[in-house]
Amino acid sequence: MALGYQWVVGYGKRVRFWEGLWFGNSSLAVQFWQLYVINNEQGATISQVWDSVELKQTFRRAVSQRLMLQWDELNQIVSSITLNAEEDGGSYPHPCRVAVKYPS
Repeated sequence: MALGYQWVVGYGKRVRFWEGLWFGNSSLAVQFWQLYVINNEQGATISQVWDSVELKQTFRRAVSQRLMLQWDELNQIVSSITLNAEEDGGSYPHPCRVAVKYPS
């Protein structure tokens, strides 16, 4: 994925839930690393784990109270998604500008 490129979620079949860049400036795997590493649905798409009602995730071990707080935060993020019939696409929400100095 190109720098500055972000997924726009439609039906959620092309965008990976944890690894895709669709919420914020980094993937959910980075934002919620401690949940990601114990998650059984790594590599799943948004439509595979979210049906617009329930987030379907399982974990390899019990989740601590601290991780439950992260889980609640993740659920709040996901509840803002409404899947629709449109194809997933992409955009460049923040154009990347790089200043380059050339030797004189």
